[in-house]
Amino acid sequence: MRRYLSAQIEAIALMKKDRPLTLKVLSKYLRTNDLDLLNESYDIQIAKYMQKTPLPTAEAVRSVLEEPTDRDPKAKDLDPNKFFDDRFVRQLQTGDFIDALYR
Repeated sequence: MRRYLSAQIEAIALMKKDRPLTLKVLSKYLRTNDLDLLNESYDIQIAKYMQKTPLPTAEAVRSVLEEPTDRDPKAKDLDPNKFFDDRFVRQLQTGDFIDALYR
């Protein structure tokens, strides 16, 4: 799990640090060469919303649990903290792994 998360976090750092490479990858997978669209996608999805440290939050999980209340009314009463385990990301964060990627 730690190796997988390390790779994900390294990919996030690469995307945030190397905009030209990221735009090239976005172009390939979005199948477009529209620079305005690619730049907007980067600015919103990567620069603005993608976190350096991908920690889940209880609020984010709660919003997902509240969404299907018409299908499962009991979902809104569940404890969102029981749906994620952030200890591996926190270990990487504490061990200076993440900060080192941005130096």
